[in-house]
Amino acid sequence: MLTIQKLTIKRTEALYGTKKLIHRKGKRLEVTIPPGVKNGTLVKLSGALQITDSHYGDLFIQINIKNMRHTVYTISAIAIVFMVVSSIVLVRTISTSTNNNYSTVSEGYLTIFHNKQPTDFPNHGKPVHLIENNNAVDPTWKELKSFLFLDKTDEKPYITGYFECASFAEEVHNNAEARGIKAAFVALFFSDEFTGHAINAFQTTDKGLVYIDCSASTDFVAYIEEDKEYGLVPLQKAQSFDYDFYIHYDDITVSFYDIMSIAPSNVDLVYIYW
Repeated sequence: MLTIQKLTIKRTEALYGTKKLIHRKGKRLEVTIPPGVKNGTLVKLSGALQITDSHYGDLFIQINIKNMRHTVYTISAIAIVFMVVSSIVLVRTISTSTNNNYSTVSEGYLTIFHNKQPTDFPNHGKPVHLIENNNAVDPTWKELKSFLFLDKTDEKPYITGYFECASFAEEVHNNAEARGIKAAFVALFFSDEFTGHAINAFQTTDKGLVYIDCSASTDFVAYIEEDKEYGLVPLQKAQSFDYDFYIHYDDITVSFYDIMSIAPSNVDLVYIYW
């Protein structure tokens, strides 16, 4: 899991760069913000957790630019508030943009990238590299299950600072594409401001979009809803992919937060890289 803390700065500070002091667990850290930083960018403080949390690890500062009301960025999807006569109406907006050879679609808390590497998602010193197969196709649910049962990525140990969630999601993606199955890398961010997580997504031809998490010792179907708890159900027991199924699933013996040893938190942002 990534350790992420949000920092709000002014637009002029984002444009020209600045230095800021942040506080974490009674400790003060200085953050250098480079000129031209974008909304949602992660600034890495190498080894900072040794100072603040008494164990080795990097702290990532997610930059939020004050009063930003539009534009889609790599680590931020923003709902827009409009004034209508005397009332304020919160609307879910859909925006699209293109940049070089990739395209972006944003709807509320969800941002979808096509033909783009998740280069801004930290992976402990090495970038996530997705290997695409132009001949890969969307699988059926049965084909996806067969692939996951055969794939051994979930059996690898989770090693903090070396092989974490991004590595699992990267490997599952590349293995699936090599087998001719179209896969996506998914970056999740939670509302507690301190954690991020990486999983996979598959657009099945008969069951629709399915999220898969292979980083917790076995294969799980993941359940995602905006501002709701991130849920996991073992692959074999997932009879539905609607969030309500997770809510009413009565065989849960351990949650994602128990597995990852973090406090429960709600999903804030979702980024899907196809």
